[in-house]
Amino acid sequence: MKVLSETTTAGLYWTQPYPFERRFELRAEVGLLGELCFESMWGTLAAADTAAGHWAFKRVDKRK
Repeated sequence: MKVLSETTTAGLYWTQPYPFERRFELRAEVGLLGELCFESMWGTLAAADTAAGHWAFKRVDKRK
């Protein structure tokens, strides 16, 4: 995986390599920069990986 600072933000784009999987890749001309994967087909928990680290995201309803 390449480091985001190796590219400009103008050339970034998301791809979905497999249409039936909830996995997305952040790409640029220099190659793969990061991945975002949802943990289940129906859930909102997602994990992101880049050369700089790993993050988890969860949608939360703030109205409660």
